[in-house]
Amino acid sequence: TRGVSLNPQEDGLYGMMAVGQNRDYPPEDVPGFTEFLRTAVTPVAYEIWRESEQLTDIHVTRTSANRLRHWHEIGRLPGRLVVLGDAAAAFNPTYGQGIATAAFNARTLRNRLREHDSLAAAEAGIHTELVNTSQLAWFIATQSDMAFEGAVAKNVEPAPPQTDRFFRGLRKVASVDSVVAGAFLRAIMSLDASPLGDPAVLERVGGYGDLPDPAIADLARPPAHADTADEADEADMAESTGIGSSEPMGVVA
Repeated sequence: TRGVSLNPQEDGLYGMMAVGQNRDYPPEDVPGFTEFLRTAVTPVAYEIWRESEQLTDIHVTRTSANRLRHWHEIGRLPGRLVVLGDAAAAFNPTYGQGIATAAFNARTLRNRLREHDSLAAAEAGIHTELVNTSQLAWFIATQSDMAFEGAVAKNVEPAPPQTDRFFRGLRKVASVDSVVAGAFLRAIMSLDASPLGDPAVLERVGGYGDLPDPAIADLARPPAHADTADEADEADMAESTGIGSSEPMGVVA
């Protein structure tokens, strides 16, 4: 129930993010946070933490729910009301999709205003278009969270069996294959599913078959596998890739 991700930032700094699943909340105090890292699924982050200088306080959030509001299904709304950002779709912040989705929403609104001469024309049907821009982020966040035992879902339909099998395989293979991890990360962060349809990615996900869950001993070092020198950059990115969970996180830069 304890995972960690290490996130490169500007000026040579890194953000350390601890993620607890099933209400195994990361503590806000330094001793508790340190112990949480020590007992996480991999010792790598704990080793890095011990050798690092802490620059900020530890900040904790328990806002891990995904929410999608169906503004597009309301028959009548006040004129000139357009709902976007978190008020329309909010996601588990572990996946880092909220700001990107809000930006895509804003771009949709901008394009509508450019294309139409009147506000009435610009707002007609806009909430349907806005919810469509949120669909990939919503699918990834909810299906990933629902894969964890103990996750609670309300009014969320499970994915079709074939799609569910693909994404379960995708998440597993991404933990050992840098090319798949890179494609998965690009899809999440850019809200563009096309990297997941790359033939090389499909072949790698299918080629692993029923990959067993890794033993804890296998997680003692990051999965930096790369088949060729050309994939070295993908491997570097995959080393710091963390797959989120359905519960909150503690963050320190």
